[in-house]
Amino acid sequence: MRLTGITTEIDSKYFVDVKFYRNWIKLQEKNNLMLYDGKNKRTVVTGLDSLWFQNGIAFAQKGDSLKVHLTTSTVIALEVTSDIQFLKSIDSTQYFYSTSGKKKDIFEIASGKKLFSIKANSIESIGNDIFIIEDEGKKGLINKSGKILLPLEYSAIITTRKNFLSILKDKKFGVYNVENKTLIKPTYERNIIPYSATKLAAFKNGFFGFISWNLKDESKFEFDEVQYWNDSVAIVKRNKSWILYNIPQKKIILDEIKDFHFIINEKEKIIIVHQAVYYGVLSNTRGTVLPIAFSDITNLGTPKNPVYFTDKFYEEADIHVVVYYSSSGKLLRKQAYETKDYERIYCEE
Repeated sequence: MRLTGITTEIDSKYFVDVKFYRNWIKLQEKNNLMLYDGKNKRTVVTGLDSLWFQNGIAFAQKGDSLKVHLTTSTVIALEVTSDIQFLKSIDSTQYFYSTSGKKKDIFEIASGKKLFSIKANSIESIGNDIFIIEDEGKKGLINKSGKILLPLEYSAIITTRKNFLSILKDKKFGVYNVENKTLIKPTYERNIIPYSATKLAAFKNGFFGFISWNLKDESKFEFDEVQYWNDSVAIVKRNKSWILYNIPQKKIILDEIKDFHFIINEKEKIIIVHQAVYYGVLSNTRGTVLPIAFSDITNLGTPKNPVYFTDKFYEEADIHVVVYYSSSGKLLRKQAYETKDYERIYCEE
């Protein structure tokens, strides 16, 4: 096989095998195995015993030497017996390690720099230049400088959401903030839920409550459930009814909510709320869209562009006042109906 249009250095040669891999070219002459850089158009190394590629890297073995070619000029020399593995990552592959004895040597692919060595059964990249290490059934954290962030003493370390790790020790839960390196030690009965930048929902003695990162209680532990509403206000359940609870003020904004359901549950959350015998519409960003004053509310539009069909029943007069509202709560149309007529138009709607 002859190649043309690359360089005169190799265009004139005959090869028994050619393999292209990204910028690399594997060239096999009858008695000469070569690594060629197709981008920079130059021979990197010749006389190889074996050559393979993975994750953009060329691995070239010659005698008892194994050279890891990250680029033409960035090369890592390892023993040929090295066991090389790429680290698990939440995004693109950025690191690999070679095992020498009982230790793992961690390398950064972009720079070729050896970051640190550590004795561990396994290691996993979780972003933010932080790694989960595991040895003899215990887990810990280490950064790319080799600094231990959490010692090898935890039963589990799990990413729950961006920048937050749930940690487990002795059947108790804690949390670690990857961004600011803050730890809440495992003393709680369930996973701690990061609620906002400064508040968390924790569980102890059978109930949820709110705490801050400095372990200050921000509420009593008295809630059966917690749902996110906005950074200041939570939807919490207590004694079988729901409450809108202002966390910083430690104050109930709205209580005795029988039930609610989401019209939309995205950055803006909109719910139809049922309190006592009345219904209303609330937004987590705009507040009250429709007051809790209607006998019934139905969304006739879409979740992102609702049109509210509301009914207010006056029992003494046997009259239903129907009002249509826009997504912003603007009145569009209203009409009064006797019950027999209302039942017909309600079914139609």
